[in-house]
Amino acid sequence: MRSNPWQLLALWLLAAATASACGSAPPPASQAAKKSPAPASRPRATLEPRAVVTAFRGNEPSFQACFNLSGVTARGALRLAWQVDTAGTASGARVEESKVGDPTIGECLGEQIAALHFGAQEAPAEARWTFVSRLFEPPPPDEEEKRKKARDRKRRSGNESREPAPEKGVSIESSSPGFMDPRSVDDVVAANFGLFAHCYRAALERHPGLAGVVRLRFIVGQGGKVVSVRDAGSELADGRLVDCVAEGFYALSFPKAPEEDEVRVLYRLVFDSGLSG
Repeated sequence: MRSNPWQLLALWLLAAATASACGSAPPPASQAAKKSPAPASRPRATLEPRAVVTAFRGNEPSFQACFNLSGVTARGALRLAWQVDTAGTASGARVEESKVGDPTIGECLGEQIAALHFGAQEAPAEARWTFVSRLFEPPPPDEEEKRKKARDRKRRSGNESREPAPEKGVSIESSSPGFMDPRSVDDVVAANFGLFAHCYRAALERHPGLAGVVRLRFIVGQGGKVVSVRDAGSELADGRLVDCVAEGFYALSFPKAPEEDEVRVLYRLVFDSGLSG
């Protein structure tokens, strides 16, 4: 018996409708509901360096003591990161990079940070700081006096009419793979002068009338962050001042190098309480 084609079509449509109603067959792809993308997590805000320095103020001796747990002051740099909640409480301190061999130094610094208050925040934030110890060792007073006399003799000898070339405040090293306009470097340092003024005020409390020159050689990485700071011939009687200034440079952010290469910079700061302006 031959089947009626219209009857077969009706039976097929009825079966398809029944299967769809029972959920046994998926809807056509064109009619499937599109999933909304998961909301992207908001990046955590970064605490400004000045806010970190403000919270640190007065607690510097406790940080320095962490580098002297073994009785001998360790030398090197150590970068810590931690979270700050909306109430200003710090937690979760972790070592991101360390150039000191003793792991207990990072633990000690983390404990000190956990006891500080960073001020109320509009939203949870992340903070980080690079601690520096013994970047520069001041020479003994008698040795410094000898060096000064030697420099004076050298200055007086030879052609008196020839003036030495003035030392630049900022310059890019000739061996630097990348380049950055020295004026833009100077602008960033000047905008963060409060970080270095804080260092000098503390040094004047230790050595009233302290004056001298801090020379640093630092490297700006591809993202504009300072990745290395070294002493480049500082001349003063307070090594802790140089360490403090170096910590301030680690906290700076510079324009991203267009060549995507690191930039090596020489920078000179003159500290003299008798200077005006």
